[in-house]
Amino acid sequence: MRVRRDAVVVSIAVFAGLGLTACTSEPSLNEIAPRFEQDANEVFEELADDYSADPEAAEITNDGSENVPCDDGARREFVGTFPMIEGDPDNTLDGFTNNVITAISIDHDYEMVSEGGGNYTEDGLMSGTERTDYGTNEDETITFEVHAVAEPPRQVTFTGETACADT
Repeated sequence: MRVRRDAVVVSIAVFAGLGLTACTSEPSLNEIAPRFEQDANEVFEELADDYSADPEAAEITNDGSENVPCDDGARREFVGTFPMIEGDPDNTLDGFTNNVITAISIDHDYEMVSEGGGNYTEDGLMSGTERTDYGTNEDETITFEVHAVAEPPRQVTFTGETACADT
């Protein structure tokens, strides 16, 4: 009878240890990548549909589908550009910034953040001829950057990347 009790105690300890390691591990790239790839493409298309001067000129140079080696594993990267519509730079950028906020934070549930992380505020972002907006998901494994210039050459650059993670 003693052998069985020891085996049960060892089994419980092994299962408890496995449960602890599964709860504390970071998400793998295989877990992050599908959402990243889908959201990056959808946000880019939404912005290009509404603000591209020439929808045919919208170009995705990296669609986020390939693993890129990094220090601790791999990451995914997205890069797309399109020519921005013409109009008064300040008004065009105000409208564009509102679309960026809607596309990233409302339609896709990311948090708008400042360049160095932290809370997003529109102070200082709502003047001039260019704007840069940033968004990240809750666990900061996916980040997006949208840079828009409303004077010639009018251009929007949309980039995104995942955190470096195990595959």
